[in-house]
Amino acid sequence: MIRGTVLRALLAAAVAGAPLALATPATASYTLSPFIGNGTAGSTGDGGLIQMATINGPTGLVRLPDGSLLIVEASGHRVRRVASDLAVSTFFGIGTNTSTGDGGTPAAATINGPRDIALAPGGTASTYTLYVSEFTGNRVRKVAVVSGVGTVSAVAGTGIAGFSGDGGAANAAQVTSPFGLSVDQVTGDLYIADQGNNRIRKVTATAGVITGASTISTVVGTGTASSTGDGAAATSATINAPVSVLATAVSGDASTTGTLMVSDSSGHRLRRVDSSGNITTFAGTGTACSTGTALCGDYGPATAAQIRTPTGVISDGAGGYYFGDQSDNRIRRISSTGIITTVIGNGNGCSGLDRCGDWGPAETATINAPWDLVLAPDNTTIYVADATSRVRVRTLDPPLVGPAGPQGPTGPTGSPGATGATGPTGATGATGPQGAQGAQGAQGAAGPTGPQGPLGPTGAKGAAGPQGATGPQGPAGAQGSAGATGAAGPAGPAGPQGPTGATGSQGPAGPQGVAGATGPDGAAGAQGPAGPQGAAGTQGATGPQGATGPQGQVGAQGAAGVAGAVGVTGQDGADGADGAQGAAGADGAQGPAGPAGADGLAGTDGANGAAGVQGESGDPFPLLVSLPGDNVVVYQQAHVILRFFVSGPAEVRVTVLQGSRTVRRVSRTFKGVGRRSIDLGSIRRGSYRIQLRGARGATVSVDSGKLTVRARKT
Repeated sequence: MIRGTVLRALLAAAVAGAPLALATPATASYTLSPFIGNGTAGSTGDGGLIQMATINGPTGLVRLPDGSLLIVEASGHRVRRVASDLAVSTFFGIGTNTSTGDGGTPAAATINGPRDIALAPGGTASTYTLYVSEFTGNRVRKVAVVSGVGTVSAVAGTGIAGFSGDGGAANAAQVTSPFGLSVDQVTGDLYIADQGNNRIRKVTATAGVITGASTISTVVGTGTASSTGDGAAATSATINAPVSVLATAVSGDASTTGTLMVSDSSGHRLRRVDSSGNITTFAGTGTACSTGTALCGDYGPATAAQIRTPTGVISDGAGGYYFGDQSDNRIRRISSTGIITTVIGNGNGCSGLDRCGDWGPAETATINAPWDLVLAPDNTTIYVADATSRVRVRTLDPPLVGPAGPQGPTGPTGSPGATGATGPTGATGATGPQGAQGAQGAQGAAGPTGPQGPLGPTGAKGAAGPQGATGPQGPAGAQGSAGATGAAGPAGPAGPQGPTGATGSQGPAGPQGVAGATGPDGAAGAQGPAGPQGAAGTQGATGPQGATGPQGQVGAQGAAGVAGAVGVTGQDGADGADGAQGAAGADGAQGPAGPAGADGLAGTDGANGAAGVQGESGDPFPLLVSLPGDNVVVYQQAHVILRFFVSGPAEVRVTVLQGSRTVRRVSRTFKGVGRRSIDLGSIRRGSYRIQLRGARGATVSVDSGKLTVRARKT
């Protein structure tokens, strides 16, 4: 129990990216442990403890800038998230195997058979970009997260399997069963393992940004399923069902741009593409290892080893690589010197509910068909997507060092040693320092007087004498004339504000206009005046249900009565319009159902009376359905026709909205059952909402499978 507690603390630290304070022993040892999932396929446990959560077919892993781990569920049609505090949630998808929701949030969108996920460079904890491959949906989707809010879009593929589009926009090109993804850390270019087309495709970024309009091209493979062409251009070589691709460019080193590592899965090799675009074999001979328990070339050169169906490949942070040797049930490492070894798994598979060697040495544990792996920042902790619907983690064991023992007793004093032999003659000493300087000699006798020199030149003019003293002050001058008038002084401060005038009384409300006549059913009755406010009456007992009258004209609206008990609501007539509305009192009793006609105009409320019986909707065309997604995008001016299914006689209205503005409104009456259409005419380019409404009593049957929009260019 103590060991489990300690390991859970280590796992939380590794997810958060914190370095584990462990001393590496001379020969490091590693333990394999469960991280999430119990071997039962499912997508449960959101918001709960990680130990109780299940996952469904994990195939892809990536770490976010905040330390969270994202897990792609191929069978669950979701991307799950394990936060740095080990909280579990769903990040992308609702579990439906469709591909919808572009333009919305990832939590509301659907994904179809996702396989891998990749993170673009330069992200932060709240703003980053992800790419997700849809193996079954034949697309690659993008999730752009800004300030914690994600938006989904399509960047590659049309959703229809095939091969087309090189040199054009990526979202107009076809891909087939896209699997592995990777992003160049220098340029932001996206690489796609287009497994069904036996190619590696590249979507070129502009200033590090990829959209659906970015250009797509083939950088590895010709489309033929084989493993040939080493030593030549990768575009002329062949690869066989690639599952994974790793862009090996080093951030900040432009010379490494375009270098790739490719899992040539059915070719049983790892292939490498250098910066010149040439391809070679990096590991494997092309022959699968005959048995999972054999060495398969371990401890020798990777190019001479046997591997079987390689999957995910990642850098080890020290110039080498880890990769999934799927059919051999192992994780293997190729060092920077090219030597291959096994780091997780003994070659045997494991069933979903077994312990599979958990809590024991990683090299002797069993794993089952690993798909992908990711390395924590400490460069020792590895997370592995195990096909038994689990993610497992390899961690470095702490050193087994016991406490220091007590100090031993002092030993006895030893006997004096023997006299040593005479040493050899010493070397000649260094030259001594220079002697001090001698004393100064006495002054010599004076020499004889020399001859007189020639007459010197005339001296320079003397300097000016000092300034004389100041003279006495003169007499005062005459008085000057008066100065000009000074400029006006600044304005004085504003006086206090006068009191606010009294509020004028409110003018009387204008009379309400008379409602226009309705359609063929008959003119609306005039509205009666509002009644005085009455006291709130007690609630009356529910009366019997009124009989349905025949369809007739709209009855005139009665004057508002005093507030009374709540009246009985009459039942709507079969297929007929509502009867005339009773006088709208403040909670006044509703009159009996009159002959069935169109709804009467809503009466005005009594002054401050209690709420009356809720009348029928004033809108004769209540909303029946809004298009799935509530959005239709017209990419260029087009003639738009709305098609739908009518299951009985109906009066139908279609409203086209752009924001809150009504662009088009069309009404039609249909008598029979069957598919119907309404011509909306020419609609300009833009994003619209289209609402289909039916008159009360209409029997329009509409669902997302029967409501379609067709458009042709105008």
